[in-house]
Amino acid sequence: MYLTKTRDRILAAVGGTALLIYILACGPAFSPDDSKVLYPANDPRTGGAVLALYDRRARTSRALLTVPGEEPAWLGSAWTQDGTRAVVLWAGGQHGSDKPGLLVASIPLQAGKPIRMFSVPELTSDQNDAIWAMPSAVIGSWLFVGAKDGIYRIDLEYGREVAVEVEGSPEVIGLRDRLYYVRNLPADDKQAGRVELGRVDPRSLKLSPLYVLAGSDNLGKEVFAASGDGKQLAVLDGKQIVVYEDGNLRRTLPLAAAMEGIGTPTTMALQWSRDASLLYLFFTKKLDNGKIQVGIAEVSAGGGSIRAIPLFVVGGDGDGDSAMNLELSHDGKTLATASTYMQTSLENLAKGTPQALEPNDLALYFIDVSSPGRKITKVPIPPLPNVAPLKAKD
Repeated sequence: MYLTKTRDRILAAVGGTALLIYILACGPAFSPDDSKVLYPANDPRTGGAVLALYDRRARTSRALLTVPGEEPAWLGSAWTQDGTRAVVLWAGGQHGSDKPGLLVASIPLQAGKPIRMFSVPELTSDQNDAIWAMPSAVIGSWLFVGAKDGIYRIDLEYGREVAVEVEGSPEVIGLRDRLYYVRNLPADDKQAGRVELGRVDPRSLKLSPLYVLAGSDNLGKEVFAASGDGKQLAVLDGKQIVVYEDGNLRRTLPLAAAMEGIGTPTTMALQWSRDASLLYLFFTKKLDNGKIQVGIAEVSAGGGSIRAIPLFVVGGDGDGDSAMNLELSHDGKTLATASTYMQTSLENLAKGTPQALEPNDLALYFIDVSSPGRKITKVPIPPLPNVAPLKAKD
């Protein structure tokens, strides 16, 4: 069943001032020409969340969105395909907002252009937590999100909303002009934990199933990636990556036993290289001192070799053990991630919890995967402010 509605625009142009919204987690997002990157940062004065923009040519950062306060909410982000606007999503009905459900803002980079905002009351936070944390799919002027009851398409120009009912809490990712989905399937008599992966027609929202993975305990649903040509699909299934090609199982890639934590519960934690020869994903490894090494595993898609690229070490008291996304530039030469949400939160710092992340490791990370040494460049992120421990109540 399809539902079509038009949402009111609720905010006009605000020039170059920051839009105050509430943010929790979003990973880096490259602009279509790879010249700019959206990433999460901190307001060093208030401790509020910031969505920052890094200009790779000028090597400068600036805040696009600033949020005063200590309890930001989940946010998703993306670029329009022409690179002129940043698209952000956050949960309404909280922090003083009288708009329930999903709120969407399309923010121009050019001063004088209007900010466009839309609300989708049907998409509340209990529909699908991935809405707020995952990079969002934008094709043309359409934004696509998956929810508990179906797949939604929002027109970023006019606010028109189209939804198709889909069972199984579908999630969607965009890859150039292609749209992919993954959803739960009911357990059959022989196997539980089945998930279906396939493609979505952006215009009709018709589903075209490609694969069914059984017995995965939903790991395949949470971490999967399609190759650039759409022919290969990689699914993280426990301690291995399962690779399908043209609908058939091609190979299974075992992962190193020393990599204790593999991936994160976000689809974008697994990425193909542009030539489909490698797969990238996060790993964690517990060190002798009790801290955790976080890095990127570079896995040969043909089988065999695994290269570990260490990034930083985090203490056991971090708040963001699953709050990282991995993004590959469009030219395939650079991986990006940010350690922002691996730091101890301002709230827990106020309670006396030690900071889990070293100051030098709080950064936007660029990994040059085109260089033999996998050169790493760090863009510092301002730390949270110093706060006095909360006094115990009598």
